[in-house]
Amino acid sequence: MAAGIGLWRAPVVTLVGLGAAVPLVLVLVKSRIADRSDAQIYGPGLWAALIQVLRLSVEDQQRGERYWLDLSDDLRSDEARIVVRLPLQWLGHEKERAVLALAIATRIPGEWSGSYFQRGRCHYARFTPKAAPKPRPQICAPPS
Repeated sequence: MAAGIGLWRAPVVTLVGLGAAVPLVLVLVKSRIADRSDAQIYGPGLWAALIQVLRLSVEDQQRGERYWLDLSDDLRSDEARIVVRLPLQWLGHEKERAVLALAIATRIPGEWSGSYFQRGRCHYARFTPKAAPKPRPQICAPPS
């Protein structure tokens, strides 16, 4: 509304002011987004899916996202990992594992391979980036 009144009363001054303000606002917004880690960006969406996939009770949900989920800050690195704590009632059948892998694949960029550890005191699933395929050897043409 202020910009509209300014354009009506002093169009040149208002346009100059807007021309200086818009890039400044864009820089500030971009810097706020750039400061966020991948864990902060993708964690809440994955947590919402895990509540359903793992069928977490209200008590389990109250333990919080940090108890059930651990994401690397940089998910594009080769050492990135996603660790999901599994509740004891989660049996980990093939279909359940496929649903968990699908939740990871649809909410986190890249391709991930999962390993499940359901023995001992703490049950968890660890997802790491899939290794890049080995390049196929190039067959050279014989010299002519």
